[in-house]
Amino acid sequence: MKDISDCKWVIEFENETYECFEELLFVISKLKELEINITGDVTLWYKINDTRRYAFLRRLFAIKRTHSVFFTIRWKDEYAAMFFSDSQGSEYWVLKTNYKSNASEASREIRMALSFGELTPLPHEYCLPKKYAFSLIYESIHLNERPRNIEYKYVR
Repeated sequence: MKDISDCKWVIEFENETYECFEELLFVISKLKELEINITGDVTLWYKINDTRRYAFLRRLFAIKRTHSVFFTIRWKDEYAAMFFSDSQGSEYWVLKTNYKSNASEASREIRMALSFGELTPLPHEYCLPKKYAFSLIYESIHLNERPRNIEYKYVR
């Protein structure tokens, strides 16, 4: 893996490819490029502000963490599952209740693909329409925080 420690934004695709970005405009462009894939798994990382206090603690305890997760999304066909993270590593899973639709439920096969490696299918409550999930991503990038007007399930 190439050194990403100085990158302002990092996109991790399929847990193996990393791309560095300095401007959010280029991050959005790359996400739109990836969104057209039938399946995908993307994490957006942001550089942690290296305040004096954090820099001191990092040196004192040899902490090597330079970036924190902003969001992770996994999709297959027209469905997606996603969560936003905070600086402490807590996850805020986006719930389906935010999107009112008469669309059919995701199949077991799709829910397995969206389960982030778990042995059981992802519960229906986390299966979102892919377009809706990406719209939340673009909104969060513009806000520079996770959208506040939707329901989440908090996971520590």
